[in-house]
Amino acid sequence: MRPGDLILVRGRGLFAYLIRQTGGGHWSHIEIVVSPTESVAAMQGAGIRRCNFSEAFKDEEWRGARVLMASDSQAKAVANLAVDMIGGKYDTRAILGVWLRFILKRLDIRLAAGNPTQENKKFFCSELVAYLFAQQGCSFTSNTPALTTPSEIAEAKIVAELPDHGGSHGA
Repeated sequence: MRPGDLILVRGRGLFAYLIRQTGGGHWSHIEIVVSPTESVAAMQGAGIRRCNFSEAFKDEEWRGARVLMASDSQAKAVANLAVDMIGGKYDTRAILGVWLRFILKRLDIRLAAGNPTQENKKFFCSELVAYLFAQQGCSFTSNTPALTTPSEIAEAKIVAELPDHGGSHGA
């Protein structure tokens, strides 16, 4: 895997289940590859940090993915930007907002269109990925990064899973 590739994770537990339900897809977490063995992720309780992904996901299902419209230089720029974000905070308020919008949508209650921004420099996992790729001109959905889920990124037409990179241990 190259810097700028993605790691899609199907986590276990209640938090991962709620994210999958909100996003309507298979994946509950996403990270950005920054080296052959490391990634950067926004993690609840830990903020934005560097991870050894071969160790971190040994007991979970995960897949590598590539953003097809990102050139090598854009992918490397995203990886470098991700490293620069290490130490940032997790965006608990925004993830709660995503869940609230999902619940209200299921109840057919419409909210006024809002446009959450990343001005507070706090991110949840897919918000971080969508934000950094948007900085390089690659958008996954019409949603603002603060409303983007891991499954929306995985299912975007500009993303392809890497079949030779992943695992399903314990899944």
